[in-house]
Amino acid sequence: MWPLTPIEEITKYMLEKELERQPQTADTRWGYYTTACNRLIINVLDEIRASLPQHTDHGQRHVIDVLQRAGFLIGLNGCVAISGSRMRSNELLANEL
Repeated sequence: MWPLTPIEEITKYMLEKELERQPQTADTRWGYYTTACNRLIINVLDEIRASLPQHTDHGQRHVIDVLQRAGFLIGLNGCVAISGSRMRSNELLANEL
């Protein structure tokens, strides 16, 4: 799977926080997501490109781009500078809560 985007980092963080008393359930649910992403990469994205070459690219890079843009739309910008250090989105959210 690709490196997590900010929206995925927040989602994973919130899932773990929501299910902190059931860490195995959180791990299982996050595992469903990563399995789906991996299957998308292996089984679907190349098929779209092969079947619809006249369409825009729907490869892995496009999916990452969509996830990053979704994060920007809801106010996430990945990393932010705080006191000369860089803080990841989930750390920022944790400080906000």
